[in-house]
Amino acid sequence: MFETVNKALRTRSGALLLNGLVDLLQEGETEWRKDSRDLMMAIAPFHDCAQRIGLDPATVFEEAAARGPASFADVVRQFGARTDITPAGFAFVLRTTPDGPVYTIDRSI
Repeated sequence: MFETVNKALRTRSGALLLNGLVDLLQEGETEWRKDSRDLMMAIAPFHDCAQRIGLDPATVFEEAAARGPASFADVVRQFGARTDITPAGFAFVLRTTPDGPVYTIDRSI
């Protein structure tokens, strides 16, 4: 689930982050249209990662919204503009491992 965003974080690759986000949007389109809350939970690590690698999340998410499914592009744009996205608020954690940082689901919730 976090493979692409973890790789983007470790390599500090904005292109990988953006492409991974677009892929996630396209691959889960049917599911994301059912409940935008599930979509937001899935894309929150990408928002956090954008900040950590020095990118503006609003810009990244604007581009992803333009390239992803139109059916929920507004949700993606609005989410990218938010300033309150934290790991704790979206049930994920950032752990340090010997291979570098990794996002994982917060199982303590």
